[in-house]
Amino acid sequence: MKRLISFLMVFVLVFSLVGCSNKEPFTREEISATQLKKKMDDQASFIFMVERDGCAFCKKLNKYIEKTQDEHPGIKVYVLDSTDFGFEKESEDSKTLVSTTKDGNILLNISPYFIYTPAFYVVKKGKVKKVGVGYNEQNATVALWNNASTVDFETAKYEEFWDFIESNA
Repeated sequence: MKRLISFLMVFVLVFSLVGCSNKEPFTREEISATQLKKKMDDQASFIFMVERDGCAFCKKLNKYIEKTQDEHPGIKVYVLDSTDFGFEKESEDSKTLVSTTKDGNILLNISPYFIYTPAFYVVKKGKVKKVGVGYNEQNATVALWNNASTVDFETAKYEEFWDFIESNA
């Protein structure tokens, strides 16, 4: 009987220690375009977000992330600030951009149809595999797209932001 009680106590102790292991908190890490290119050249898998100053959708999304990030531990998102990337539309009615900076050209080489912020890129083994664009505050969703054309918000499917992040982390 003592042996059974001892066994149960050890089992409970081990189970509680394993159950209480701490995951790293959700983290955002700033990354430069050059660092981003190197990670991709190194065949890394990760998620990165592109944002810029003055982007109202970025601001709303960042508030949502701050409010809910504790519910999503163990996830890391790299953040690329494209504010000073010298982007201009290729022509007046164009849906593609050109850049006057090295960093802007690095991003456009990674994502030739980048135009909207915020934009999330799921990178697997150095290649962009999935894109989440924009942010709808009312239902906390991003538009799902690929990296082969400019997003069409009318035909895009939508996914809840954290579901998109967690399913691709």
